[in-house]
Amino acid sequence: MTLYEDAFVVVELASEPAAHGHVIVRPVKPAKHLAELSAEESAHLFTVASYTAAILFQGLQAEGTNIICNEDEEQLAVHIIARTSTDGLSFQWEPLTLDQGMMTEAMERIKNQAYTIAVKSASEQQKPSSDKPAPSSEQPKGAPVHASEKEARVRKAEESENQLIKQLLRIP
Repeated sequence: MTLYEDAFVVVELASEPAAHGHVIVRPVKPAKHLAELSAEESAHLFTVASYTAAILFQGLQAEGTNIICNEDEEQLAVHIIARTSTDGLSFQWEPLTLDQGMMTEAMERIKNQAYTIAVKSASEQQKPSSDKPAPSSEQPKGAPVHASEKEARVRKAEESENQLIKQLLRIP
């Protein structure tokens, strides 16, 4: 059953729900992977998923939601599952134990690619502007981030993550 549709996405109730209030958001454009969507399309997909999660909180009095991006299906799908403390669902897995060398290598490879993504994203988003140079206090998009800025971002992310973890811990 279609709940919402626009030029980029379709929101439907899951035909085989994991729980009461399982909703699926799919892009209108045929795509199996996020990388096949434009930045605008993927941003809209996750914006709609976020609004859908908020609606599940309000409409179904959900205590939480799980948002799962599934690239294994025939069509890319973002599943939003309303959660309650009594729903009986368990999304637990056994974490791997990796040696420090493997962790360091993974971190470096991801870190190097993340910078590349930031530079590419910045160049795609640049708009033609006047010939005036940017004020010296402004950092150009895609430029390396100074340590103090990184620390501030990490602190902000950790605070946000801690709030999320607190909410997730409430749900069995």
